[in-house]
Amino acid sequence: MAAYSPLTGGKVNRFLHVCRSKEEVIKRAQLGQFFTPHHGACIGARCAGTGALNSLYATTYEMDKKLGTDYHDRFIKFLKYAQEEDLAAAAW
Repeated sequence: MAAYSPLTGGKVNRFLHVCRSKEEVIKRAQLGQFFTPHHGACIGARCAGTGALNSLYATTYEMDKKLGTDYHDRFIKFLKYAQEEDLAAAAW
Protein backbone atom coordinates (compact mmCIF):
# COMPACT_ATOMS: atom_id res chain seq x y z
CA MET A 1 0.00 0.00 0.00
CA ALA A 2 3.07 2.20 0.01
CA ALA A 3 5.61 3.27 -2.56
CA TYR A 4 8.95 5.02 -2.37
CA SER A 5 8.72 8.69 -3.32
CA PRO A 6 11.76 10.47 -4.73
CA LEU A 7 10.04 13.72 -3.70
CA THR A 8 9.91 12.97 0.02
CA GLY A 9 12.70 10.40 0.21
CA GLY A 10 10.43 7.97 1.99
CA LYS A 11 7.38 5.75 1.76
CA VAL A 12 4.09 7.36 0.72
CA ASN A 13 0.56 6.19 0.07
CA ARG A 14 0.60 4.39 -3.29
CA PHE A 15 -2.48 6.34 -4.40
CA LEU A 16 -0.38 9.54 -4.19
CA HIS A 17 2.58 8.09 -6.04
CA VAL A 18 3.36 8.92 -9.67
CA CYS A 19 3.99 5.62 -11.43
CA ARG A 20 7.38 5.33 -13.10
CA SER A 21 7.17 1.81 -14.47
CA LYS A 22 4.76 -0.79 -15.78
CA GLU A 23 5.15 -2.69 -12.50
CA GLU A 24 4.06 0.36 -10.48
CA VAL A 25 0.95 0.76 -12.65
CA ILE A 26 0.11 -2.88 -11.97
CA LYS A 27 0.62 -2.44 -8.21
CA ARG A 28 -1.71 0.58 -8.22
CA ALA A 29 -4.38 -1.39 -10.08
CA GLN A 30 -4.00 -4.27 -7.64
CA LEU A 31 -4.47 -1.87 -4.73
CA GLY A 32 -7.77 -0.68 -6.21
CA GLN A 33 -8.84 -4.29 -6.74
CA PHE A 34 -7.97 -5.09 -3.13
CA PHE A 35 -10.30 -2.39 -1.78
CA THR A 36 -13.24 -3.04 -4.13
CA PRO A 37 -14.70 -6.09 -2.32
CA HIS A 38 -14.60 -4.22 0.99
CA HIS A 39 -16.27 -1.04 -0.26
CA GLY A 40 -18.33 -2.22 -3.22
CA ALA A 41 -16.24 0.06 -5.40
CA CYS A 42 -12.88 1.71 -5.38
CA ILE A 43 -12.38 3.98 -2.40
CA GLY A 44 -13.58 7.23 -3.89
CA ALA A 45 -11.20 10.11 -3.29
CA ARG A 46 -8.23 7.80 -2.99
CA CYS A 47 -8.69 5.94 -6.24
CA ALA A 48 -10.46 8.18 -8.74
CA GLY A 49 -9.25 11.50 -7.37
CA THR A 50 -5.59 10.61 -7.27
CA GLY A 51 -5.66 8.79 -10.59
CA ALA A 52 -5.23 12.14 -12.30
CA LEU A 53 -1.84 12.73 -10.64
CA ASN A 54 0.00 10.71 -13.28
CA SER A 55 -1.66 12.70 -16.06
CA LEU A 56 -1.00 16.02 -14.35
CA TYR A 57 2.66 15.14 -13.88
CA ALA A 58 3.13 14.56 -17.61
CA THR A 59 0.84 17.38 -18.76
CA THR A 60 2.41 20.09 -16.61
CA TYR A 61 5.88 19.00 -17.74
CA GLU A 62 4.89 19.23 -21.41
CA MET A 63 3.11 22.57 -20.89
CA ASP A 64 6.21 24.08 -19.31
CA LYS A 65 8.40 22.92 -22.20
CA LYS A 66 5.99 24.36 -24.76
CA LEU A 67 4.78 27.51 -22.99
CA GLY A 68 7.67 28.43 -20.70
CA THR A 69 5.39 28.27 -17.64
CA ASP A 70 6.12 26.94 -14.15
CA TYR A 71 3.15 24.62 -13.72
CA HIS A 72 5.29 21.50 -13.30
CA ASP A 73 7.37 22.96 -10.47
CA ARG A 74 4.19 24.12 -8.75
CA PHE A 75 2.60 20.71 -9.26
CA ILE A 76 5.66 18.96 -7.80
CA LYS A 77 5.46 21.18 -4.70
CA PHE A 78 1.78 20.33 -4.30
CA LEU A 79 2.39 16.61 -4.85
CA LYS A 80 5.19 16.55 -2.27
CA TYR A 81 2.87 18.29 0.23
CA ALA A 82 0.04 15.85 -0.56
CA GLN A 83 2.39 12.90 -0.07
CA GLU A 84 3.80 14.21 3.21
CA GLU A 85 0.33 14.93 4.61
CA ASP A 86 -1.30 11.85 3.03
CA LEU A 87 -4.08 13.94 1.53
CA ALA A 88 -7.13 12.62 -0.27
CA ALA A 89 -8.21 14.15 -3.59
CA ALA A 90 -11.59 14.21 -5.28
CA ALA A 91 -12.34 14.35 -9.00
CA TRP A 92 -15.72 15.91 -9.75
